[in-house]
Amino acid sequence: MTPGEAAAWMSVEYVKLNRVLYQQHAAGWLAEFESGQTYSDTRGYLCVSEEALKVFYGLTANIVYDRGEKFWRERLPSDKSGRQQ
Repeated sequence: MTPGEAAAWMSVEYVKLNRVLYQQHAAGWLAEFESGQTYSDTRGYLCVSEEALKVFYGLTANIVYDRGEKFWRERLPSDKSGRQQ
């Protein structure tokens, strides 16, 4: 699976799941299909690859990643600039 295919799937899931996509759900699905688009971080958490995230962010202009809750959501007026909150 290419980063583009992974990002396209994430975009569809994001909309399907009411504009919320949890890292665990996305990375788990991608890992289950041995997509090559995941890695384990220093704490052992399964994460979506940087390459797939770059494409995903290119497809989704108004999304931020909530680090505390570990999910992507729509940007709020109170959010700081940047993609991570």
